[in-house]
Amino acid sequence: MNFHDLIYSVIRTGVPTVIGGLISWGVMPEAWGVPAISFGTILVANGYYLICRVLEEKWPKLGWLLGVPHPPTYA
Repeated sequence: MNFHDLIYSVIRTGVPTVIGGLISWGVMPEAWGVPAISFGTILVANGYYLICRVLEEKWPKLGWLLGVPHPPTYA
């Protein structure tokens, strides 16, 4: 894996994590506590990533939803 692919993989991991965090903290009540919100972040981030990857398979330009236009190559 070259340096660009490493950066792409970090970006494509970070974008869903940030989106998952923003959605979880914005939607879940604070009374549920940090552990519940953290778990919600994990669920939302993984769901977002899964949906984006499925859409990207059909429409490659939607790779931008994960921060970069295409997945890294692993060789």
